[in-house]
Amino acid sequence: MAKGRFQIGIGYVGSNRTSMTDAFRSATGDIYVRIVTKEGIYKVYCRDNKRIEKKLISRELVKETLGENTNRYRKLANINYDKETIGLSA
Repeated sequence: MAKGRFQIGIGYVGSNRTSMTDAFRSATGDIYVRIVTKEGIYKVYCRDNKRIEKKLISRELVKETLGENTNRYRKLANINYDKETIGLSA
């Protein structure tokens, strides 16, 4: 259908709307800090939690301590988006 519109000169403007779910994922995905101190290197960022309910998107804010052999993770907070109530909670 779109191909036909272009052939006869009718333009197509798609939707540029971002869903709330995509906006939540994008905003929490943009959280990233790398900190270098005398004690070590740390990263703070959000990662996905296991999905338990279809209506709830949950991400956790973690602090990752980079080690020589292994990295340690410390959970700082849960950030949740409820698709039904369109609400955030931490």
